[in-house]
Amino acid sequence: MNKRKQTLAPGEIVPLSFDYVFAAIFNNPDNIDLIEYFLSDYLKIPYNKIKGNVTIQPRDLKLEHKKDKNIQVDLVIRFGQEKINIELSNRGSEYITERNLVSACSIHGRRLKYGDNDYTHIERTLQIQLNNFRCNEKDIKESYFLTNEKGEILSKKFQIDIIDMVLGSKLWYTSKDERIMKWCKVFTSTTEKELKEAIGDDLMSRESNEKLVDEIDKYSKDEEIVGLFMELPKKVLEQNTYIEEARLKGVEQGKSETVKNMFHKGFDMETIMEITELSKEHVEQIEKGLSEN
Repeated sequence: MNKRKQTLAPGEIVPLSFDYVFAAIFNNPDNIDLIEYFLSDYLKIPYNKIKGNVTIQPRDLKLEHKKDKNIQVDLVIRFGQEKINIELSNRGSEYITERNLVSACSIHGRRLKYGDNDYTHIERTLQIQLNNFRCNEKDIKESYFLTNEKGEILSKKFQIDIIDMVLGSKLWYTSKDERIMKWCKVFTSTTEKELKEAIGDDLMSRESNEKLVDEIDKYSKDEEIVGLFMELPKKVLEQNTYIEEARLKGVEQGKSETVKNMFHKGFDMETIMEITELSKEHVEQIEKGLSEN
């Protein structure tokens, strides 16, 4: 029996908030202009000062600990001497927060170049976390620095920005001139009509506007991409079920049972750690017990 094709409804698109499409479009050197326009709006720097000064960097971060796998980030770019890591998340958890922090620290820790005799040449590392869920209390953007208990900033060369795209998309309708809000709407649009309305005539140049629409349209017509995208709601529902199951059964016993069920369902190690908030060693111990039985 042939598997039924998974298709979008007429007018629907795979949104940029789907991390695969986001990474595929923005990690393409042919689309460097899209990144430049976004940075121009985000950093509030004229486009002519951004253009030609942005390069895409390797996505793989090699970690020092042998037990850790390489982390692949969504997008790393260099603007002048600054490094900017853009991460996209569709759900929040302590695990995701820690993972993004490790990524930012890894990138910043490699700013010291071979042959440097001191730290005076280290430039800023900025991580922009685009969150497609409510995460900020009232502001679209919240910036985090290393500070002491008095709130005094230790260094402005390491910065993490949290962007609440859900809030930005909601407020965009009443504040359409706010560029960050406009981009939030662009990233989260789920129909071609919404996307074109958010892009308008002035988001980028006419050529870049059309390119972005065409790129999203291309991936929205790709059966494999659409299938992956449409599978997400089912996985999220399953994950929420496992979380509730753990809560009802009790923390430790419930989480152990949940881990076993998730291994049987084929969930990977990182997803299990994220949902249960158990350590890698704990999850590996449960997995070992399963293989011995």
